[in-house]
Amino acid sequence: MAPAAAMRVAEMMSAPAVLLTEDIALDRAARLLGERRCDGAPVVGPDGALVGVVTEIDLLCDLFAPAADPYGRCVRASGKEAPPRRVADVMTRAVITAADGDGAAELAHRMIETRVRCVPVLRGDRVVGVVERRDIARAYLRSDRAIRDDVVAALGGADPLSVTVHGGVVEIGGAGASGAVRATAAAVPGTRDVLLVPSAGTGSAAPAEGPGARKE
Repeated sequence: MAPAAAMRVAEMMSAPAVLLTEDIALDRAARLLGERRCDGAPVVGPDGALVGVVTEIDLLCDLFAPAADPYGRCVRASGKEAPPRRVADVMTRAVITAADGDGAAELAHRMIETRVRCVPVLRGDRVVGVVERRDIARAYLRSDRAIRDDVVAALGGADPLSVTVHGGVVEIGGAGASGAVRATAAAVPGTRDVLLVPSAGTGSAAPAEGPGARKE
């Protein structure tokens, strides 16, 4: 049995709830993000290509004087004293992006490490989706029952196996338990570890290895 492919960004991303342009006023952009409950939104140019990302904190910059911004987060892109008025004045142009075929786990780790809230997903230079922290939670913080159902479905062609899941740790028992079975289960979103439980008399459970295995 061939191991199941690891989850891709296309399976984790959501459709962009908001696409902004550079000339939109900050108050209108803030309302749009609030109404759609977005952490941030991609900003596109006249040709539809990605030019930046704007977040909720960016849109609050015109409400505070520089003295009230000790961390310098509200740096005005124009360098002028006039307060920012448009999305172009506050958006981030150096943007972390992902392709829809990239590995979901790799992007999730990168977002956690860099504390980025919103990553546009591109196909070419066009935005086809976004990944926010809630998308990561939806994909990986799953119930044991949901994980077990997906593991059982993924192992449908294997010899009879027993599958139990506790806290995201998948235990698979039976004569058909193998490295390919382990890799298939590890690719299921939400799996934190995979243990192969041998038949009686063959020794202790084998530690997890391969994609998705938790390192101690």
